[in-house]
Amino acid sequence: MVSKGEEMLREDIERVQEQRLQREVKYAYNYSEFYRRKFADAGLKPYDVKSLDDLSKIPVTSKEEVLSKFSDSDPFSGRLCVPIDTLWYIILPHEATLSGKPLYTAYTYNDRRVLLEQLMRFFRMLGVGAKDLVMTSGQSWELTPRVLESAFTIQETVQDRLGFINIPLEASLVFIDTPRAIYLGEQLKPRIFFTLVSYFDQVTQGIKSQKKVPKDVFQPEIIVLRELMDDMRLTDEKQNEYKSEWGSEFYRMLDVQDAAFLAMECPEHDGLHAWEDMFIIEALSNGEPVAERERGKLTITNLWSEATPAIRWQTDYEVTLDRKRCKCGGNHLRIKL
Repeated sequence: MVSKGEEMLREDIERVQEQRLQREVKYAYNYSEFYRRKFADAGLKPYDVKSLDDLSKIPVTSKEEVLSKFSDSDPFSGRLCVPIDTLWYIILPHEATLSGKPLYTAYTYNDRRVLLEQLMRFFRMLGVGAKDLVMTSGQSWELTPRVLESAFTIQETVQDRLGFINIPLEASLVFIDTPRAIYLGEQLKPRIFFTLVSYFDQVTQGIKSQKKVPKDVFQPEIIVLRELMDDMRLTDEKQNEYKSEWGSEFYRMLDVQDAAFLAMECPEHDGLHAWEDMFIIEALSNGEPVAERERGKLTITNLWSEATPAIRWQTDYEVTLDRKRCKCGGNHLRIKL
């Protein structure tokens, strides 16, 4: 389903988006009680959305709106489009449990294949190849690590396709996992460290507490800092501090797991690439698209989800969008946080 070329032409991107938008809107209307109600309240039918310009007819969806529809009889708030026994993965982040806000998101095996393609493109962008030593970390409930590396799964992963050597880390038990990460990094010297911002900060502080300098301990060539919506966010000031302490090349990644959306910097470091044949990306203010280069709330329309579609899913990130061709050769838009 997903095009293989990261360098799709702009006209091809928009043609694919339009086709997939029509299909996803029809699918969500037919199988999601949540979106069927939402469309009815807006006086919309699927055939009213024929082009990309028609996307604006659909009201935005917020996390709070979905949570308001939660019930014990339907924990998915009407979003689930397939029988539960056909799913691959269900996420309820531990932050949601602690806050009492049960936002469930689900994925089928077909959804998993698209997420795999997203990550494949990003890792090719980094130049990751066979025999590269890659340290990966994530929390036990997360989606992305389950597609990236081969621990605890018989399904094909990015690791299987690219052939890198994985050093998996759990990022939930700080008092155990952080010393282990430092020890493994010092002993094995991975070329790439793929990790959460919060976990990376814990590792950095752990190294410094040992009276050591991070760049003398790990020495990774590339560090990918993955930012979750409900986790520690990466400021420019903090990233500059990390660069000074580690001496590595840093790449920022945004991971919006309730929409299965990823965006990441390329080697040009001029915004985060988002794959537009998989998503429609908007920057909105009061529900309306902002002018080019103006800031608005990052809003995502998933064009392929089978389990829990996300149509005009509005996040808390304030962004600008850049649709100019990147110096890396890519024509997909870039998100600037």
